Amino acid sequence: MDQLIIRRLLPQDAEQFQQLKLQGLQTDPEAFVATIEELQAQSAEQIIHRLQTEYILGAFSNGKLIGSLHLIDQEKQKFSHIGILGGMYVDLHYRGLGLGKLLLKQMLTHILSQNKYYSLQLKVITSNATAIKLYEAFGFQRWATEKNALHYQGNYWDQYHYMLVLSQPQAPKTVNKNEILTTG
Repeated sequence: MDQLIIRRLLPQDAEQFQQLKLQGLQTDPEAFVATIEELQAQSAEQIIHRLQTEYILGAFSNGKLIGSLHLIDQEKQKFSHIGILGGMYVDLHYRGLGLGKLLLKQMLTHILSQNKYYSLQLKVITSNATAIKLYEAFGFQRWATEKNALHYQGNYWDQYHYMLVLSQPQAPKTVNKNEILTTG
């Protein structure tokens, strides 16, 4: 691995991103919510749109995309204070080199600079000891186990739910009853 660059994926990375996701679904189908069939059904325009609207980090070695990590914003306003991490994948040939750690560290740096989220959540297959160790090393706390969370081609997988609290919620402003009477 001569030259490693970690950066946000851009629309021009769409083809490499699609190939990396397909590889991930072939090697580790239990690690993703999507299926190979669903990913193959996506058009190039859909993938480009995703890269334009989601914050997805990519790790590149000599120009080749070898890993990715997604930050997913919640669409509903009442959940907008919670960021979702997903899609963590590192190419089989580059595992064990600390790329997951680098991706997660850079993602957390980006997230903290936004000052947008109270917490982050993620899910991981209960048998993925390497990912579990990584997330726990960064302070993620397990708060639930979901039995048979994923089902594909006759297989079921359990998932752990993790959360990392980034900041404390703001306390409601205390209002003096006399202030309301004099201003209203």
